[in-house]
Amino acid sequence: MQAQPYLLVSDTVLEAVAGSLHRAFEAWCIAWGIPASSMDFDCRRGWEAQAVCPDAAWGAVRSRGDETWWCACTPGWNLQLRHAMFPLGVAEPLQASQAGMADEAADAASLALLESLSGIAQGGMPLAPPAASWLRGAGVVALRLGLGKQSMHVIVSQAAVSRIAQQMGHAAGRLAPLAAVNYQHALRNIPLSLPLEIGRAEVGLGSLMLIGVGDVIRLDTLADRPLTVMGPGGDALFDAYLGLADQKVALEVVRRD
Repeated sequence: MQAQPYLLVSDTVLEAVAGSLHRAFEAWCIAWGIPASSMDFDCRRGWEAQAVCPDAAWGAVRSRGDETWWCACTPGWNLQLRHAMFPLGVAEPLQASQAGMADEAADAASLALLESLSGIAQGGMPLAPPAASWLRGAGVVALRLGLGKQSMHVIVSQAAVSRIAQQMGHAAGRLAPLAAVNYQHALRNIPLSLPLEIGRAEVGLGSLMLIGVGDVIRLDTLADRPLTVMGPGGDALFDAYLGLADQKVALEVVRRD
């Protein structure tokens, strides 16, 4: 079993990460001749961005050590990128050779954008972010770059978020130990249902059809043995004897064998 650190991305950490990514994005825009003002830049916590991320297959990944960066683009992203990079005659060329060159340029620009954001050139097999990335406390940041109606989505893992925040001088990016918790005080008012297993019996279907008022069904539990009190998950918690308290059925808890 592998422990997953619980990291809440604070506003200061989110601001630091967004600032670092935005500078890399602006440098990419200058290098590829795309006006940064023509694109939308949206950076938020992973659990806040799940609703706007595409369900399409994730097409690129960058990893280094514990860091992982996932990337997915909407179907028309490369075509929209071509229109932003080239004049109309090149973006919509008549010749197949020109179309291939424009497509290759758009592919290269998309990969360069992910490399600029992550700082990692080495790619890997495309895979989707794990389901835990969308939970509170995952420490994940989601970036959306919009171009017209198309968009590119980048998911930044917890390790990458922590590294960027530390590089930006925010101690909040480092995981700190949690303060001691009084679990009895925190959990004492949570209601639970505890089933009591009195015993079991096997009865033939023919006998069951003939059972009437006054008949006795013998259980497999001995009369002098304690009963088992079960937890919500079905595990045995402790043993107890049946009794009466204030004219109500009660349990006397005993040590479990």
